[in-house]
Amino acid sequence: MIAMLKMLLDVMAMQLAGTVEEIDERGYIAVNKVQMLLQLMAEVTNAIIEAKKSKDTPAENRQLLHKLDAQFEALERSTRAMASRAVRGADVKNAIVAGALAQLRAVEWAVTDEKSEAA
Repeated sequence: MIAMLKMLLDVMAMQLAGTVEEIDERGYIAVNKVQMLLQLMAEVTNAIIEAKKSKDTPAENRQLLHKLDAQFEALERSTRAMASRAVRGADVKNAIVAGALAQLRAVEWAVTDEKSEAA
């Protein structure tokens, strides 16, 4: 579980490094992306801490991934709502969260697939 979450965090770190390179004096879009990525990375880091404290059972892993998925979904809904009200930068934040949610679901699928192969 921790390896899968680290992989997700690593992908986000690469996105963050690329996004930092986009920051310039005029634009705000890259700054919004950085803010959102840092928020998402904090959620994944918290999940890693929880995973380290757990007994690494399939039930605990499912619960942990479900909780992280729910947090990402809530952020995605929130940023989508802000984007619909034309809040500055919300569309960019929503795209970042939607991408992270897709990445998380890929990790969830990999964990589920790994567990079914082991059975």
